[in-house]
Amino acid sequence: MKRALLITLFTLLLDLGHASAQEAKPIYNASKFGIRSDGVTMNTRSIQFAIDWIAEQGGGTLRFWVGRYLTGSIHLKSNVTIELMEGAVLVGSTNPLDYDRLVATNDHALIMAEGVENIKLLGIYNSGGCIEGQGRELGNNCTDLVHKGLMKDKLSNDRVGEGFRLGSVKTWKSTTSPSVMPPIGCVCMTSARTWKSIT
Repeated sequence: MKRALLITLFTLLLDLGHASAQEAKPIYNASKFGIRSDGVTMNTRSIQFAIDWIAEQGGGTLRFWVGRYLTGSIHLKSNVTIELMEGAVLVGSTNPLDYDRLVATNDHALIMAEGVENIKLLGIYNSGGCIEGQGRELGNNCTDLVHKGLMKDKLSNDRVGEGFRLGSVKTWKSTTSPSVMPPIGCVCMTSARTWKSIT
């Protein structure tokens, strides 16, 4: 009886050890992929390459250490975690043309996730790093491109306080510059909170 109990217990411990080993995903430092923390180098392609590569390996964490990482839109993939350590700042580009359009909402965003699962943004709310969108300068640059005729103002109002246009009264709406936005059609996205499903 004791022998059967020990064998069962040993088998159970082996199964638990195997399950936890499967759950543990590798951690990759951003510098491994040539991602620069100088705040000047545009890292969009390097960060996206890292995310794609990690997803192809079955998932893991892309860890950013102290520094300023300039980027345009990045697309999260299933089973990939972005971790910003203390002092790490993900800095959004001030050039509106560095942002991709999110198909589901027809908006632009810094961090995009569409139809993926098991994604995480860590370190943002628990004394870790932060995301700096540079929204004011980005919004001003969007307005500049609208005035030059290079971008269309989908809200028909491109300046704060502009209430009249072509004789019709319009109410002012907020700027349409890119933003950090929640994922669309994703399952189990973890940041400060967890979304089970967003559609």
